[in-house]
This record gives sequence, structure tokens and C-alpha cells, in this order.
Amino acid sequence: MNVCTIVSRRELARARVLAATLRTHHPDVELTVLVLDAEPPLVDTIPQARVLGLEDVAGQSGGLLAAANPPDALVTAVLPLLFGALLGEGAESVIYLGAGQRVLGPLHELTRSLADHEVLLVTRLASSTRMRATFGEHRARGVFSREVLGVRGGQATTSLLSAWPRYFDDADGGTVTVRAWLDSLPALAQDLFVLRDPRYGADPWTLAQQPVDAIEEIVTIEGRPVLTFDFS
Repeated sequence: MNVCTIVSRRELARARVLAATLRTHHPDVELTVLVLDAEPPLVDTIPQARVLGLEDVAGQSGGLLAAANPPDALVTAVLPLLFGALLGEGAESVIYLGAGQRVLGPLHELTRSLADHEVLLVTRLASSTRMRATFGEHRARGVFSREVLGVRGGQATTSLLSAWPRYFDDADGGTVTVRAWLDSLPALAQDLFVLRDPRYGADPWTLAQQPVDAIEEIVTIEGRPVLTFDFS
């Protein structure tokens, strides 16, 4: 399984924790960490992970990407370049996990979905039965998680990555334009699957709107354990 994340240097501690929780459940994972403002050398920045800098995937345009995108949009602007680089090196599929994610269980639904579809989005819905968005004042984050998504090599993914914006408008620091882009993907991308499973993409605001249990330090929704939790 190929997983990637994107961080700044000040977020490296988050990436280390993400890596540790991921390897607890997927010890053989191939993890790539892109450090946006990396300075060489990058050896041993994240144990058992491949570490890249922005220029490794964006070339000489990396500085322009970093300067032209608002802070809250830079990761989204760089993500298609990282996906394309990893797929171009031979990865069959790649899952992106935001550095604030904590992996609390095996990610089998993500890998199975990418075995059948080329593009994967995960909802931030509070309940798979009510299918109701419950973000309150955090509705601007959007219906789909920007912290858990994936692609598999193929024509649909190639077309999507080619159309993916490299620059986002500075509306609300980039949050609004990133949300609009992700919300448009089901209409734009072919062979896209939406994973509607409340165990993925959980965050404090979605969990606050529904019954949550904790049994022996395991958080459960609808009697099933949460698998990824967003602490970003």
C-alpha cells in the first residue's frame, strides 16, 4: 500500500505520529512525506519513510506554487503533482492522508475502493444512516474530507490530475476555493467513488453531532470503531 502526506517543517512532529499510527496497522506500507519548505539533508526526517522536497515533484515552479497559493490551499495545489510523481514511478494506487490524521485501524475500505475505482473521495458526513452534513460553523470545510482521498493509475486519474488547479484564489485563505474544487469532483471525474463511511474522515465537529462511544480506549460510531481521526 502506498500512502503519502504533505507537511511543512513545523508539522514534522505530526507526520511522525501519523507514520507511527499507520505502521501499527499497516507495517509494510510505503510512506512518502513531502516537506513543503524542506532544506537538505532530509535523511531520517521521518523514520522508515521516503522524504521529498517541493522541487522533487514541482521542479523549478515549486517556488511559484508556494508563493502564489494561499496558505490553506498549498497542500491541495501540490497534491496532484505528488500523486502523479508516485504513479509515474510505478505505484498502482496512492492514498493521501493529511498529517493531522491518526490511523486507528486497518484501512481496508480505502484499499478495496481503489481496487475497483480510480478516484476516491471520503465524506465528512456525521452518519451513514442519516446522510446529513453537520458541520455548523465549520461547514466551509466542505462535504468531502480534504485529508483522506486516493487515486489509482488510469485514464480517469490522468485526466483529473491534468485538470487539477495549480493555483487557488485567496478566498478565506484558500478554504473556499479548495472546498469548491473538491465538491465539484463527482461531476468532473470519471470512475470516482465516494466512500460514505462515518468511520473515515471523522473530526471533532462531525463527531459532536452524533452518539459516540468509547470502549477500552476505542472510539466507536454505530457500534463500529473509528478508523481515521483528523486532529488537524
